[in-house]
Amino acid sequence: MQQVPRIPRRMMIAQVANEVALLLAGSGEPEGLRSLFRQVEPWLPSHLGAIHPGVVLWLKMKAAFTLGDWPSYLSSLSDFLPAGRDDIAPVWYSCVVEFLDFCQMQGSPLPRYIREGILRDSAKWHAVPPVIRSCLNRWGGDALRQVAGSR
Repeated sequence: MQQVPRIPRRMMIAQVANEVALLLAGSGEPEGLRSLFRQVEPWLPSHLGAIHPGVVLWLKMKAAFTLGDWPSYLSSLSDFLPAGRDDIAPVWYSCVVEFLDFCQMQGSPLPRYIREGILRDSAKWHAVPPVIRSCLNRWGGDALRQVAGSR
């Protein structure tokens, strides 16, 4: 990996991460995620310089989410989301979907309000991968039913 020039290496890693993010988002299978991080975690610290910086943050977020380490998850998320989609749009969108899951788990008014705002805004997003759009639509349908039921 280190013999591949930096720009092509970054692009290859971004492409692989995008594909993995879409597979994980579509599977809804937490064991697949745990298995992935059991494989990647020991390898990650010694290879950070070879990895796309957004992918490093994504891996940290996924690990923290999987472990239920909410302070680390939210800290990584607050660094990751403002950086934008750039060349890892599927990864970015998958993090938004995971954040919707996090908000749902909290079950209090503020996370519910944040989730509804994201879902309203997501209707305007262009070029969202179909598997991510499907997840957003699923959440959007749930949110609309909950709002209608509370009136």
